[in-house]
Amino acid sequence: MLRSLENNNSTVTTSQPAPALIEAVETVRPSSRIRAWEPFSVFAATFLVLALLAPRVMTYLDPVTGDEPFYLMTAISIWQDHDINECNNYRQEQELALDPPFYQPWQGFPQGWLGWTGAPFPLPPHPANLVPANRMCISTNSLVDLPSNGMGSELYSKHGLGLSLLVLPSFVAGGRALVVYFLALLGALLAANVYLLARESTRAVWQAVLTWLAFAFTIPQLPYSFLIFPELPAALLVLYAYRRIRNWNNNWAQVGVLGACIAFLPWLHYRFVPVSAALFLYYLYTLRKQPTQWRRANLGLVTGQSLVSAGLLMAFFYHRYHQVYPNPADHAGISDVAGTLRGGAGLFLDVQWGLLVAAPIYILAIVGIILMAFHRSRRGDLLWIALIFVPYFVVIANYAQWWGEWCPPARYLASVLPIFALPFALSLERIRHWAYKAIYGALMFLSLLSVEGFLYQPQWLYNQPDGNNQLITKGLPHLIAMLPGSIANLIHPGEINDFFPTLVRPYFAYLMLGDEQGRLWSEQEWRTSVGPALIVAGIVGLGLVLAWLSSSKRGHRSLSTMSELPTENTIAAPVVDALGVTGN
Repeated sequence: MLRSLENNNSTVTTSQPAPALIEAVETVRPSSRIRAWEPFSVFAATFLVLALLAPRVMTYLDPVTGDEPFYLMTAISIWQDHDINECNNYRQEQELALDPPFYQPWQGFPQGWLGWTGAPFPLPPHPANLVPANRMCISTNSLVDLPSNGMGSELYSKHGLGLSLLVLPSFVAGGRALVVYFLALLGALLAANVYLLARESTRAVWQAVLTWLAFAFTIPQLPYSFLIFPELPAALLVLYAYRRIRNWNNNWAQVGVLGACIAFLPWLHYRFVPVSAALFLYYLYTLRKQPTQWRRANLGLVTGQSLVSAGLLMAFFYHRYHQVYPNPADHAGISDVAGTLRGGAGLFLDVQWGLLVAAPIYILAIVGIILMAFHRSRRGDLLWIALIFVPYFVVIANYAQWWGEWCPPARYLASVLPIFALPFALSLERIRHWAYKAIYGALMFLSLLSVEGFLYQPQWLYNQPDGNNQLITKGLPHLIAMLPGSIANLIHPGEINDFFPTLVRPYFAYLMLGDEQGRLWSEQEWRTSVGPALIVAGIVGLGLVLAWLSSSKRGHRSLSTMSELPTENTIAAPVVDALGVTGN
């Protein structure tokens, strides 16, 4: 299936190709071409690792927690009642299907129980706030028990419908366990697409392999490959659509799939609307490269899918809220400018939920972004990455609870992070200095420490917003205990934890203690942010210096000399561009 989606049906015929074109084709080394076994190998290796880890994760994260049970409750309603009205499902306590058998009636935890010990029963719903409110069969106050005979008869989840639809077949066939393996399958597909994006961009195997390892086996992709959240499916849809649009010379099947990806994203959650819009604009831009005879049909296919999806989604919202957009009361609301800035910084630097704290390897993507900005041939790619990422980033930074509440780190970034495999891989290709490889190794080692703690005790990834990163305060002492005493005495988990800011705390200070206390906590966390920010800036600066040294050593070789890598059986994209002939 992967090969059928990756290969084009393009052919180029010319009686007397220009010598320059012949030379251009011949300079593409056979070893540089993407062989069909490469993405299959990446997919298989990733899925094997995830499948081997899944039983341990499910053992410790039993029963499902956070938002996970609510997606499964919708799936239960669809399968059993053929609707999405969950009122009767909660009244009949059908969440018992998601809990271990001893939870109800309560029999105590069996000997050796490793799962959660405080999962609520009965499960308090996450209801959408319907209009008018008297349609609802439950109070929106989560502390109020579900009435046996409420005023209304409707209850719908406030969460997106798309994920419940995706996991429904696997849930029906094998319960939560098969859903986890299905998500691991999606995680392996995402890893294969990360590898392909890196290979297509650098024509280098090892740079693509290092990019794959960094993105597939660190936080956030690794944990979200097991968890029933929309982030990982969304990441796969975003990356596949981005890759296919960027490659532009697609057959009808590829156009149909990328159009479906764009159309389905908002059904996972409406926060993905800006991402869908950006991908659609990117596709419109690439239409100029396509053969004239195919433009209208391809545009109609992608546009038709998007319009049908948008119309159905607006009807979906109108049924619930009597308006064609979602009800803001369903979620925590938005922040002011100061809160948005804290959210933007916290998404990267917060001690509990920050991406660069949990996985500092992604600092190298920043190096790649700057390198792309300095090379004209890569600015187009950078512009489209920015158009996809920046509006979405502003949306999630502006969200009052930008950290995603009860979840592993970098939840909201996980969906768009894979497109940064492009600048990440380009930085590895551009900077050949041994010191940059050492930086990669050091940052990857620190990132894998987080993964090691996660696998040792998966529950440590779930933090209360108290400023205590459990991977540091609980996981690190276990690791220190394995070290020689002279080294162990030099490491103080508490000091490491306190070195990073807790940018969630000002939100609660403003909410519960008032503006004055909120400002004090905010100022304190901004001061604490300086040290980590300087370290990130220092690593980026060192990477740029090494890029300059690499350029000097290699005769100022520019990124602009790097051609795109064709897949097997496909003529190189620059040659096709030069000929001006393509086909679908």
